[in-house]
Amino acid sequence: QETTDRLIESGMAPEAAAREAASRFGHRATVKDRTRDFNVALWLESLGQDLRYALRTLRSAPGFTLVAVLSLGLGIGANTAIFSLLDTVLFRSLPVAQPEQLVKLSMGDPQNDVFTNPLWEAIRDQDRTFNGLLAFGGDRFNLASSGPARLVDGTLVNGGFFSTLAIQPALGRLLQPADDQRGCPGLVVISYGFWQREFAGNAGALGRQLLINRQSFTVIGVTARSFSGVEVGRAPELYVPICSEPLLSGDPGSLDQRSSWWLQIMGRLPEGMTLAQAGERLAAMAPAVYSATLPTDWEASQQQEYLKRTLTLSPAPAGVSDVRNQYSTALLVLMGLVGVVLLIACANVANLLLARAASRQREIAMRLAIGASRGRVIRQALTESLVLSLMGAAVGLVFARWSSR
Repeated sequence: QETTDRLIESGMAPEAAAREAASRFGHRATVKDRTRDFNVALWLESLGQDLRYALRTLRSAPGFTLVAVLSLGLGIGANTAIFSLLDTVLFRSLPVAQPEQLVKLSMGDPQNDVFTNPLWEAIRDQDRTFNGLLAFGGDRFNLASSGPARLVDGTLVNGGFFSTLAIQPALGRLLQPADDQRGCPGLVVISYGFWQREFAGNAGALGRQLLINRQSFTVIGVTARSFSGVEVGRAPELYVPICSEPLLSGDPGSLDQRSSWWLQIMGRLPEGMTLAQAGERLAAMAPAVYSATLPTDWEASQQQEYLKRTLTLSPAPAGVSDVRNQYSTALLVLMGLVGVVLLIACANVANLLLARAASRQREIAMRLAIGASRGRVIRQALTESLVLSLMGAAVGLVFARWSSR
C-alpha cells in the first residue's frame, strides 16, 4: 500500500499504481511463502505440512519406498555392526582410570608376551619403573562338586591386579598383595554378572564358599559392573590369586616351573615417564631377570638363546586380546567391504530418486505454476529424502543390533 501511495503521489493513476506495486512485489503466494520463512512458528507449520506430504507421497509408492528403505537399512546396518566390533576389539580403551598409562610387557616381539611365574616374580621383585604391575593368566574353572563338569571362565591374578587398574568393588573388597602369598587360602572375587546370576545380587554372597575345581574358595568381593577384565573378547567370571594355582592344579610345585608359560604382564607408567624411558630401564633389568630364571632342564643352546632375550614394552590402553591379534586384519578388510556396500546402496537410492523426480515433472511444474517458490519445492524434495534416510536408519539399527550378536 505504501508503494501504491508513493506512485499516486508521483502522478500515476490509482489503478496503474496498484498494478505496478503488485508487479514489484511479485505473486501473492510467492510473497506469502517468503514471509513464512521469517516466522519460526509458520516455518514449523510448513515443515509439518512438508512431512505429512512426504509421508503421503512415499505411501503412494510402496515399491519405491520399500526398495529405498531396505537398501539404506542393509548398508547402514552392516556398517554399524562391523564398526561396533572394530570399536570393541581395536579402538575402545579399558574402562579404568587413565588407560593411556597402561603398557604390555613382552620378550622382544609384542606377540611373544607370555611369561612363566618365576619370570613374573623376578620382574615384580626387581621392578623400579612402574607405578604398579599386574599379572594374569586365563583358565576355565569347574564349579561342579561331582558329576559332569560345569565350566566358567576365570583368571588367576596377582594381588596388585585391581589396585593397579584402580578398580573399585561393587560389594566387599578386591584382592590385595597380602592375599597373593605362597600357601595362601582359597579366596575368590566374582564378577558382577556372576553375582547377579548365581546369588541374585544378594549381599549375603560375601563369605559364601564356592567350589572351584573341587576346592573350597571364600567369596570376598564383587567387581564393578563395568569391569570385564583386561582381555578383550573374554569376560572372566571368577578372579583368584596366582598363589592359589597349586590348589587348582593339584601340583604343589607348579609355581616354580620355569618352562610353564601362562602369565601375561602389564604395568602402569608413572606420570611424566615416556614409553621409551621405561623401555630402557626394563631392557637394563632383563639380563638379571633371565639369569635368575634360567630353565635348568633346557639344552645348552636353548639356555644361551634364553639368556639373550630382552624385555620390551608396547602401549596397551585397550588391554590385550587374542581376538585382536587373530582377526584385526580381517575386520578392517570387512569394514572396507561393507563401506563399499553402503556406497552402492546410496548410489542405488540416488538413481531411484532421480528416476522418481523425472516422473514427477508435471507435478513440480504445476506447483511452480500455482505460486510455489523453487526453494519450497527443493525443501519438499529434501524432506522426502530425510524421511527416507530416517526410515532406512531405523531399519539399519534393528539389523545392526541383530547381526552384531
